[in-house]
Amino acid sequence: MKKILFAILLLFTSSITTMHADGPVILHPINNGGSTENPNKPRSPIAPIYFDQDGKTLTFDESCVGCPITLLDENGDIVFTSFVDENGIVELPSDLIGTFVLQLTRANITFEGEIEL
Repeated sequence: MKKILFAILLLFTSSITTMHADGPVILHPINNGGSTENPNKPRSPIAPIYFDQDGKTLTFDESCVGCPITLLDENGDIVFTSFVDENGIVELPSDLIGTFVLQLTRANITFEGEIEL
């Protein structure tokens, strides 16, 4: 029983962290993308998006190709927008330094997380 509780705790705490200097990053859904026609209809949980960050290079899987991304500064102002290219890569400008909120929209669902540049 203790092993199960530890595994659940580890899973929960690892899904909270979204800011990394380099390595895997997690974007969590901030909306369900669903229709307002039937708000009582139960929805399945939406899986987060995982991607890799290597400096100013972000690498996404094929499900994110063509998706728009937006970087927001600490004031919520848009500082950069782009699309995930056909190789799943986004190159961020070299002059961006600090902590930013990254938003990615896939289909009609927006995902969000913090990244450190």
